Order: sequence, then C-alpha cells, then structure tokens
Amino acid sequence: MQTNPKFSSEAQVLHTFLKHVPAGDIDTLVLQGSGIDRTRTSELFAGLDGVEVDEVPVKRLGQSRESALEMVPKVGAAARLLTYDAIRLVQAARRFKPHVVYSTQRVWDVRLARFLASSFGVPRVLHLHYIPGPWLGSGSVRALRSSHLVLCVSDYIRRETIKFADPTRLRVLHNAIELPAQQDRGQSRRDLSHELDLPAGAILVGMVARLNPSKCQVDLLKAMHPLLSSNPRLQLVFVGGDDLPGEPVMRALAALRMQLGATKQVHLLGQRPDVPRILTALDVFAHPSRQEPFCLSILEAMAHSLPVVAVREGGTVEQVGHGQTGLLTSPGDLDALTDALSRLVNEPELAGKMGRLGYERVAQEFNPVPQAERFLNLLNGVSQR
Repeated sequence: MQTNPKFSSEAQVLHTFLKHVPAGDIDTLVLQGSGIDRTRTSELFAGLDGVEVDEVPVKRLGQSRESALEMVPKVGAAARLLTYDAIRLVQAARRFKPHVVYSTQRVWDVRLARFLASSFGVPRVLHLHYIPGPWLGSGSVRALRSSHLVLCVSDYIRRETIKFADPTRLRVLHNAIELPAQQDRGQSRRDLSHELDLPAGAILVGMVARLNPSKCQVDLLKAMHPLLSSNPRLQLVFVGGDDLPGEPVMRALAALRMQLGATKQVHLLGQRPDVPRILTALDVFAHPSRQEPFCLSILEAMAHSLPVVAVREGGTVEQVGHGQTGLLTSPGDLDALTDALSRLVNEPELAGKMGRLGYERVAQEFNPVPQAERFLNLLNGVSQR
C-alpha cells in the first residue's frame, strides 16, 4: 500500500527487493496512489515480473506536509476513505487475495494497510525507514505495536523501535543497491569540468542529498571553507533540491558561499537526472547528515568507488567502516570534519583504496540478491503464522 504518488526512497527500496526475488516466488499487487510522478512509480513497479499495479484515486491522502513526514489530508479527503476509496481498495484486494499486507510508516499507508489487513484477516508488515515516534503522524506508535512484523532498515532503527514495540516482532533488513554500470570516469570528469568551468587538475568533493537542515549541507560548506581558501583547485559540489519550502537551504548555501568568497569553488546543481555521472566524476563523497536511518546516497557513493566522510551516528556506522571505506567524525565537530576531508583530499592513494574497499563492501554486504531472499523469507514467515 503506497498512497504517496511521488517517487520516494521507500518505493526505490521495495522496487529493488521485488526486482531480485526469483520469478514465481512472490506475486505482488501494488496499490499505488494516482497522481503525481506516475512514470517514476506506477510504471516502475509495473515493469517487474509478478508485480501488478492498481492505481487508487486517493487524491491528497498521500501527499506530505511541507514541514513533517506526516501525511495530513483535508477533512473532505479523509471522509472519502469511509466511502468510495474504501470500497475501491477492498475490491482490488479481494480480487488479488493477499496473504500479507505491506506498507511503510507513512500515515495513510499505515491506515489503509490496517484497514485492508483487518478486512481480510491477514497479517500486516510495516517497513520502518525512519526513527519511530509521534512525529511520524497520528497513530504511528499504535501501528508499530499492532504490526505482526516490523522491518527496520538498520540496527539503529531497531534499537530506537524497541522503545515503542515488541522486540520479538522486529527484524533488521538493510537497504540494498545494485552496482552501477561502469562509466568512463575520464569522460564524466571532462563533461562536468566543461559544464562547471573547473580549473585544470580540479579535486572534487561532492554531496548528493535533498537540501534539508538535518542533512547539514551548511555545516559541510563551513568545514570545507579552510580547505577551499588554501587550494584553488578544490571544488565542492552539492546535488539536490530544497526539501522544505519553509527552510530554504539552497538560499542559505548561496548566501554563505558569497560571504566566504567561494562562488567559483562551490557549485549548487539542484536536482539532477544524471547523478551516476556526477558521482563518477567525484574524488570524495561527503555526507555529514545527522541521525541517518540508513542512507541510500552513501550506498550509491560507495557503489561508485568513492571514499565517504560522514558522521559517527545513526545507521551510517553500519555502512561506513571508519578507516577502511571512509572516515567518521563526531556529530557537530566541524574541525574534525575539516580534518577528515583534508586527509582524503591530500592523500589520493588512501582515498582510492577506501573507495575500492567501499565498492567491495556494497557488492558483498548490501547486495540486492541475498537481501531480496531475506525479504521474501520474512514475508513467508509472517504469512504462515
């Protein structure tokens, strides 16, 4: 059950698992909210074997508030859940005859999943991608406690969830990622250098993430400033658009780079469709985000053989091996962040070695094939209770 019609990290993770489940082992009906970004969600799932997509006209039920993860519809939209939408959901599910109802923690996904699971007397699985608590929306804690199985994207999230739910119902299922197709690093670098008018021999540090205060892009720019000032070849690249209109991080970054006199070395690229090409062109990946559940951007960077500089907090410590695939710093310590970035910028051989080890770790530990098998086994286990 996915009411939010926008493409999301949750949809990406589910797609990766379903793509790698052996053919014939699972049949899936994705009840997808109709509306925005249809080509990136409904058509994405519809391209998989054994997956059927049924669009449900839930209108604004799945669209998020601008300041929180909670999905809050207008009163009229909520009332429709009791009439047409409820009938439509039951009709679609009855035809499919589900053994398990699955959703993420998003408020209306959970509410509709509970409705369907109780209607058909089948277990409900909740896939938790965020730190649990009332900030996820009304009823989120009750939804955790009543779920037959809660999949946690990291052990960090599992430990946080124990405060709210029965630990015997919690399982850790790390996000997985497919290794990218090999790209010509030299060509990617030349293309980006031409686009951004980079100096010869430029050294590129980059971050890919939605622009949000919790992602700490402003802290990264502050930490990079001493290095940028002393090395005109060093460049900092931000990829991502503002996540919260009330918190314009893009504007703050633009103002800060102007204040620091770094307009020619700090590049704000916004949302881009060519993220793999940009990652291929980088030398170092930085992601000082706080309390990350389990960051897909970090996995993608490691899959592109990039060393990672991040914060020793949250699920990140389960991804980045300090001193092996990157460097972890204490939360909020900008001097330590500067030192870690300086080390990898000034020791390219070390950076290259860490990048290669990161690639190997993704291939072995976050491979979608065994993760998809574990996903299927967990669903089978709860369906047979």
